[in-house]
Amino acid sequence: MSTQTWSPTENQFDNGTKNSKKKMNIISSDHDSKLHAQIGNPLIAVLFSFFHAIRLMYLAKYTQWKSTVAAYHGATVNFEQLIAQLSSTMIEDFDIRIQVLFKRGTAQY
Repeated sequence: MSTQTWSPTENQFDNGTKNSKKKMNIISSDHDSKLHAQIGNPLIAVLFSFFHAIRLMYLAKYTQWKSTVAAYHGATVNFEQLIAQLSSTMIEDFDIRIQVLFKRGTAQY
């Protein structure tokens, strides 16, 4: 039976969070709070200072990403509502206005 050894040069969270910004946010938040709880230890205080600065940068980018996703979602919903409106109530008005310019059955119509 082989034993695996931990390499301090490898990011142990990389595979678990590679495709999930949400998971990385949860893990980094937890890690940050646990380091902060032990800040009385001078060695942990150094680790916390280093990690917390990186966490704040990540959190700013994560928040920006979430806002962008929400904006795209809102635009998609708005577009779908406009298409639904055109398909139901406005299509007849649209068709009548087109027929003023182009006869039904022609290529232009």
